[in-house]
Amino acid sequence: MKHLTTLMILTLLFLAAGVLAAEKPLPNNLPTISQEVPRYPVPVSMTFLRLDPMLEEMEIILKEMREREDELLDALLAATDEKQTDRLIQRLERLDTDRELALLKVQARYARLDRRFDLEKEIKSKILKILNTELTVLN
Repeated sequence: MKHLTTLMILTLLFLAAGVLAAEKPLPNNLPTISQEVPRYPVPVSMTFLRLDPMLEEMEIILKEMREREDELLDALLAATDEKQTDRLIQRLERLDTDRELALLKVQARYARLDRRFDLEKEIKSKILKILNTELTVLN
């Protein structure tokens, strides 16, 4: 009980000191922050959105894969016979695996360049697992 009373008195003293400090007016000679925005020769958005080379390369791969998918879908819409339709559907189904393999190969190469051989080995084992799965599906 004695400790609780002491704690309550200290708390009230700190609160009173805070209230007294808040009531004091601020001095007029405080430094002001400039509202002027610095001018850059290049737009700010372009300087902050610069990707590292691996991500740029991966973005290119994704863009190419989207374009290939659009081409295959257009060809599928224009297909006239059943064999051509089946072949285009198989190619569309294979596209996801191709995309994943291409991205993993880029990641493995950059891991090797960074001398992160354990990561490279891990990524290459993922690639082999995907390829083995594809071979199993084909057989």
